[in-house]
Amino acid sequence: MARIFLGIAILLIAVSGVLSFQTKSKVAGIREELTQAKSTSDNLTKSQKAAEEATKTAQAELATANEAKDAAVAAAAAAKTEAEKAAADLGTLQSQIAAKDTEIETLKTQIAAAPEATATDTTASSELEEKVKELQTKLDEQTQVAKSLESKRAEAEQRVAELNAEKTRREAGVNAPGLEGRVLAVNPSWNFVVLSIGDRQGVASNSTLLVKRGRTLVARLKVTSVNPTTSIADVVPGSTKEGNFIRPGDTVIYSGS
Repeated sequence: MARIFLGIAILLIAVSGVLSFQTKSKVAGIREELTQAKSTSDNLTKSQKAAEEATKTAQAELATANEAKDAAVAAAAAAKTEAEKAAADLGTLQSQIAAKDTEIETLKTQIAAAPEATATDTTASSELEEKVKELQTKLDEQTQVAKSLESKRAEAEQRVAELNAEKTRREAGVNAPGLEGRVLAVNPSWNFVVLSIGDRQGVASNSTLLVKRGRTLVARLKVTSVNPTTSIADVVPGSTKEGNFIRPGDTVIYSGS
């Protein structure tokens, strides 16, 4: 009987040991899961903060771009007004020169028809010629001013056109041609990546990018947040082939509109 009780006791001790081991393993597993969950939560918090900062930066840069556009439009309008005034002044000077030329020719004709013309007529002709030279000098100066103002007007209008084109590109969600960058980080849990290119390189929010590794197409991305030099993009569902995953260092390109 004692042996039976001893055997039962040993069995109970063994079962207790197994249960204790299993319990410790489960506790360790739960702790590991908690650690991973905390790490994921911390990463998500950082990503959210980064996205919020990127949004604020993008909004500030958009406001600055709008201010620059307004200033360029005002400068173009001012340059156009100055150019128009310069053109009007040129017209006035040209009319004055033409009138003086006519007056000189009239006096010369009178002097040629009447050889006994007095010194007063000759003096008047000389004075008119000096006046014409003076007006011609002013005309040359005004012509240079007009050319300079016209050049400034053209530059200002070109700047306005470029700003309008950039604004249209952003609003349409179209990336700059020839855009290329790299994947900096990957969050597989939430299916998004961080890219090495941003607003300064021509990335547009809501645009689509391709991820390549060598000649292999890995996935498609949709940009969700853009800051000056980096951006965040979601992986388009179903665009990643089975067994193929995005990795840091993969190339990101824009293939067209």
